[in-house]
Amino acid sequence: MKKIQHIERAALQQQRPLSEFEVAQINKLRQQSHQLYQTAWLGYLQPQAA
Repeated sequence: MKKIQHIERAALQQQRPLSEFEVAQINKLRQQSHQLYQTAWLGYLQPQAA
């Protein structure tokens, strides 16, 4: 995800570890991404009867 890469790159460029806030943001973004992925595949894995 671009947002995660942006957060990680900013910390890397500033030569510092990720802050607690940044880690929380990244975790939230990953959870959202995972949920979107699951939702997208649900239709393929469990097609509804027509």
